[in-house]
Amino acid sequence: MVTHSKGPLMSLRSTCVAVAFFSFALTAGAQSFNIDIGPPTSPFGVPSASYAAAANQPGVWNAVDANNPAAPLVDLSGSPTSVVLTSAGHGNVIENNLSTSGDDEALLDDSADLGSQGLNFQLWSFVGLSSGHYALYTYAWPGDDLQSSIVSGVTGVCGNTPDPAQIVGGPWPGHHVQGQTYALHHLDVPSGGSFCFRLGASSGFGQLNGFQLVREGPSLLAVFCSGDGTATACPCGNTGAEGRGCANSVHPEGASLWVTGHPSVSNDSAYFDAQWMPITSALLYQGTTQVASGMGAAFGDGLRCVGGAVRRISAHAVDGVNSPGSARWPDNGDYPVSYLGGATAGSTLHYQVWYRNAAAFCTSATFNLSNGVTVTWGP
Repeated sequence: MVTHSKGPLMSLRSTCVAVAFFSFALTAGAQSFNIDIGPPTSPFGVPSASYAAAANQPGVWNAVDANNPAAPLVDLSGSPTSVVLTSAGHGNVIENNLSTSGDDEALLDDSADLGSQGLNFQLWSFVGLSSGHYALYTYAWPGDDLQSSIVSGVTGVCGNTPDPAQIVGGPWPGHHVQGQTYALHHLDVPSGGSFCFRLGASSGFGQLNGFQLVREGPSLLAVFCSGDGTATACPCGNTGAEGRGCANSVHPEGASLWVTGHPSVSNDSAYFDAQWMPITSALLYQGTTQVASGMGAAFGDGLRCVGGAVRRISAHAVDGVNSPGSARWPDNGDYPVSYLGGATAGSTLHYQVWYRNAAAFCTSATFNLSNGVTVTWGP
């Protein structure tokens, strides 16, 4: 254990203790949470239930030990839930910054140690949530004004967010300010209820003070017709991974389709992201119904999920540089998907990606498909 002082700031860093990741099969309770991260013996305690912080969300604060975060959370009323915040143990930090006081001090002056600049990002996960649209406030303010943290939303299997990575740090401004005391990410959590994200040091040593997770409403999208054995069987027993399409000749997990951003016909920030395809070409298309009530029907090497009045959105080349076999809509100057598909406020439409897969694989067909995604368009 090392103790050092720096002007009016006193710092204590604890040794990082590694713990294993755990796997949970849980049922969610209430879905908004306040979380204070730090050592159980912190002299600053936990913020009071009246403390609303940046999210304007008063309620009971969970005290989470960075060395062992895998404990069920309580909701804003203090009632137990089966939702769990998980990570490998990272050690605790006490930064007694004399500029903070009261509940601000309780939240910010004890934290998890994110390590020094240049080290790998740490992965943190929420597990056991119900589906919905969430806002995640990540307090990553290092008590030393010369340090800063970086918070990056993770895409792919862990969840998606349209918000970029954000650097947090600087002198205490007297109140919470995005980019100085916290980062903010929005995301949709699908049925299955988990997402993960990355944190690390941008300069000096990074720190993680806590979270506020706010469920803003029901999810505007839902995955259906997956080739993972939960829908119609894949044509050649080529079952894919959970929530994805049937396996293809390059990726046995199958192609995935997900939506980030906010699907709104007046201010459309939705992106349709497909991954895990061969490096060929892919078409996003839209329909008004789900085939076989969402179970799908065998088609090529995959399942046809979308039917009714079918409409092509656009085709793109598959990119293998930025992520494994990916394509995005809109991209390359495309109009928004809501415009191309003629979506109206309140309309529920279904989407799927068809892609070429010409290698000798499964059937004699030269194509496969992703899972299906249902989107309800907001005003």
